[in-house]
Amino acid sequence: MLVDNNTGLEGRRPSFCVLGAGPGGLAMAGHLALMGFGVNLYNRTEERLWPVQQRGGIELIGEVEGFERIGGG
Repeated sequence: MLVDNNTGLEGRRPSFCVLGAGPGGLAMAGHLALMGFGVNLYNRTEERLWPVQQRGGIELIGEVEGFERIGGG
């Protein structure tokens, strides 16, 4: 069970905000989502998010592989 020592909330998984939909941001967002965390992905320009929105998530190929849906902004 996860415990957040700052708020005392038990059993809650943190969620993450990834800023930037470049190669690193996409990899981080996909990996965190595959690990079961909530993820919201934001980018300066909306066009960069269109492929993620159209597919409904991010596909990872390489060291970590899989497809996971993520939130967007």
